[in-house]
Amino acid sequence: MDEIELEARHTTLQGQYDILSQQDQDTRPPHIGDDKFEAKASEIPSRLRTSDSMSKLLPSKVKPVDSGSKLSPKSFSQAPISKRIWKHIATTTAALIMVGIPIGISILCSNDIVQGDTYCTSTGVYASEDAVFYSSSISSIFNINIVYGSLSFGTAKFIDLVWDITFSRCGQALLGWITYRVNAAALLRIMEMQPVSYNLFSSLSLSWSSIATLGPVTKAFFTKLGWRKKFLLLWILLNILWVAFWPTITNAMTGYIAKNNTLVKIANGTGYANFTYLASTTNLAFQFYGFNNSGNVANRTKVIIGPVLLSSGPNETLWHEMYQLWLPKKGTGTYFTTYNTTYQDTYMTIPYAFYWYQNESYTDAIFSNPAYLQCVATGVYQWGFAYFTTLYFTILNGIWCCGTYALWIYVNCKSELCRKGRRLGQYRAAIDLVESINQDLGKDICAYSEDELKDELKKKGGVRYYVEQGDGDAAAHIGITSGKERGPVGLRFGELYGHMRERRS
Repeated sequence: MDEIELEARHTTLQGQYDILSQQDQDTRPPHIGDDKFEAKASEIPSRLRTSDSMSKLLPSKVKPVDSGSKLSPKSFSQAPISKRIWKHIATTTAALIMVGIPIGISILCSNDIVQGDTYCTSTGVYASEDAVFYSSSISSIFNINIVYGSLSFGTAKFIDLVWDITFSRCGQALLGWITYRVNAAALLRIMEMQPVSYNLFSSLSLSWSSIATLGPVTKAFFTKLGWRKKFLLLWILLNILWVAFWPTITNAMTGYIAKNNTLVKIANGTGYANFTYLASTTNLAFQFYGFNNSGNVANRTKVIIGPVLLSSGPNETLWHEMYQLWLPKKGTGTYFTTYNTTYQDTYMTIPYAFYWYQNESYTDAIFSNPAYLQCVATGVYQWGFAYFTTLYFTILNGIWCCGTYALWIYVNCKSELCRKGRRLGQYRAAIDLVESINQDLGKDICAYSEDELKDELKKKGGVRYYVEQGDGDAAAHIGITSGKERGPVGLRFGELYGHMRERRS
């Protein structure tokens, strides 16, 4: 390449560099017309101007940058009291809803009315009430024993699918958003006091909580930190785990089962009777609370001669609330004729309650003996909850909600950046991260791979937030740095915060 060609190329590139440098330095650059470029181009020999490779370096027109699209330095101002009160009301309401829904489900599940009308399990095997609800087997925790309705298979499956989409998946998305806000605020508080790794900052600030963030958080937890920072990282770790396992737990606590009826073998051997009908209150053997006696004369010895049916009335309390058979024995009792009569008898015994069906008695001993029982499929399905899984879920969710709400209040009261409204989001975190990386690695990093950048950033150590105070007419600046910054982050209302200046040594 001859000297004329080299000089022409140098002249063209230098002219473009001068123009771009002027644009970078001046926020309101003057209009650059076509005449300047034409003047430069006229100095180039004709054989060079016709070259395809060099024609790309000669734009026909450069449009000025719209200064209105750039943001000016900003100062912090206190939010109105009404806005702050509304924010706290909304946060508290959301926390109460997150706690209240599972508690409402647990209360509904604890109602005996909806526990079904049979002791037959979903596999068609009879089990007593204690075995169904209080089995010591670990797998019994997931037994669907709080059931509703008589449904077709398709309907039961549809209800379970709706539960999975709404409560499990949408609930996980809501929890992911909540934990991202809380974890990011906690990260701000930590970085105001102590450096953290680039990996931890990018994991918690650029994406929602997931299993992938467990590694950086766990690694940071076992570094040398104060107990307050360790507690913040511990709760961040619990937040990530709770969000990750939310759909698994909520799906495990629900399901649908095939409905089975329990048949009881009739004592005379003529067949079976439906357990629901046989064990109803209409078949109770005796419904009474008292005894006939030989008379009603004061200060006389009374002889109990048999049972009598009593009914409750105003201001009258029955001795026992269950209909049971009381076997009377001959004995004596003493009472005084007053407004409130008291009977005493030390020879009374209370047997098991039983049911009377087709002139035969049936006690609880028969209902707990599989030899007298048979489970029959009905062809319908029931949807419901696993009692113990729902109970444990409600307890854990309540602990998580209370702890996360307390953490949110703590970081918003203690974090200087949160109090000024400069909370972390994906764009805010990306700007802070890129600014710090450019400061540590320079601007010639476009060709480096992900692994190469990670290796270089690991050598820089941790990053934390800093504030470069304003100097004269220059605005102050907030950012993150790997430098050896000391002291807490301090921000002032009314001061302008803007672009990054050359850091002081």
